[in-house]
Amino acid sequence: MQLILAALLLIIFILVILGSIENWNHNSRLNHIPIRIHINGTRGKSSVTRLIASAFRANGITVLAKTTGTLPRIILPNGNEISIIRKSRPNIIEQRDIVKLAAKYNADAIVIECMALQPHLQWISESKLIKATHTLITNIREDHMEIMGPGINDVAKCLASSTPFNGICILGDNQFKTIFQKSTSDRSTELLYIEEKDITVATQLQRKISKYIEHIDNLAITWCLLRVLGFENKKSELGILQTEPDPGAFKVFEIEYFGRKLFLANGFASNDPTSTRRIFELSKEIVQSVKKIILIVNLREDRSDRSKQLAQEVNNWQDVDSIFLLGLGSNLFIRECSKELLEKVEISIFEDPTASLIAESILSEIQEDCLIVGIGNIAGIGLEIIDFFKNRQQGNLTN
Repeated sequence: MQLILAALLLIIFILVILGSIENWNHNSRLNHIPIRIHINGTRGKSSVTRLIASAFRANGITVLAKTTGTLPRIILPNGNEISIIRKSRPNIIEQRDIVKLAAKYNADAIVIECMALQPHLQWISESKLIKATHTLITNIREDHMEIMGPGINDVAKCLASSTPFNGICILGDNQFKTIFQKSTSDRSTELLYIEEKDITVATQLQRKISKYIEHIDNLAITWCLLRVLGFENKKSELGILQTEPDPGAFKVFEIEYFGRKLFLANGFASNDPTSTRRIFELSKEIVQSVKKIILIVNLREDRSDRSKQLAQEVNNWQDVDSIFLLGLGSNLFIRECSKELLEKVEISIFEDPTASLIAESILSEIQEDCLIVGIGNIAGIGLEIIDFFKNRQQGNLTN
């Protein structure tokens, strides 16, 4: 028994030593990366990560970036992308590996999207793994309420867990500034807000972006950071305009299918009520020449809260003619639909559809051009529908 106990103690001692060595190496790598950007928030994290990285590259900064959005990607200093293929569930230890890779490139900067939801994991990710010089909170909305809730203030407090120590925190949503004033004060960090001049530049840049439709809020917080870092210049503007969008970025595809034009607005990645409503309204502004609007709602059985939230939001929309419910969880959505919506709108349920089946089903019920707005979740059939339209598109509507 004593020999077993001694062996266990020796193993523990060795593990502690190895852990200490790895921790020392990790901190040493971080210290050699002068600009460390941590992107957190409810929506827009991947887009903001890409915008910042592209602007940095345009300024000659060696930057490594990582997104964890629609399709997790590592963006190398030359702009090439590597897909992250996981064998199991996502783990925040990935962030340590990104720092190690950045050290191999002698990176001047890293831009990393936060991948944690639980408050304690957000704290660990920031205080132990990234130690950001600058943290950006893109926005604070109702999503993942079962983890970050139950209320919107709880979401704000959860996101505040990623406030850096002795750094700068830029807040994209002033509604919750009291919460962040406390977290930044506790951690000796400077709290900054988007200014009017950032919004002015963002508005100008939005009009010039041709590859996709970028949200003003994402551009404004990106420009605020660039301004704070001293990169408020034409190179940064050019870099932003050259940004390759995330697969989940908002975009409108147009295809002509058997004599009818179908416009697909990709809002699948905007799955909280506020973001979804904005996507719906913006889609109608962009495509005004149609008489019929079809809503495609991609549901996940394990996200019952999201299904209920979306149904409650859609109850308030006046212009929807048909709703296609995809995947499992349609019963939860329908249960939350109002009597008025159920009587007014034709609802079709597809538990295991293909993109071509969805397109054929749409054609079977329309005689004219129509706008299709995709919401809910982008994974699975959501990505297939996007690819279906992308591969057949006649052009992009971006402005």
